[in-house]
Amino acid sequence: MVYLFSNDPLDTHDPRILYLNKKVVFKKDLKDKKELDHQVKRYTKTVVLPSLYSLAFQSGAYSRFHVDPRLTQQEFEKMYTAWMDRALDEDEILVLNDWSGMVTYSVEGKEASIGLLAVANEKRGLAWGLLWYMRWR
Repeated sequence: MVYLFSNDPLDTHDPRILYLNKKVVFKKDLKDKKELDHQVKRYTKTVVLPSLYSLAFQSGAYSRFHVDPRLTQQEFEKMYTAWMDRALDEDEILVLNDWSGMVTYSVEGKEASIGLLAVANEKRGLAWGLLWYMRWR
């Protein structure tokens, strides 16, 4: 896998280049500390639930790592497992109280970045993403 960075448009129609997507990074300046919503809690390392890994895999369902035909499902899951393990090591995970959704994040100085974001299949369409956005914007 190779990342190409350019200030000018690139010819991605070249048959040697498999264009899968454009990477977007969401960041937020941390100005005021906000309390967590009563439906959200910080994950602590008391128990690692398999559902966290399931959510991690669901978060990547449309990622370039899942849609790239050159990567196997096993390779995809290995990457997402590593990212979840890193978030677990850093204690940088927020979960819904019923464990049906999670977001991993990292903080550098006064800036936070979202890593993985997922809501379980059975809870999709209930505006959890919108609620989190409205709460933290």
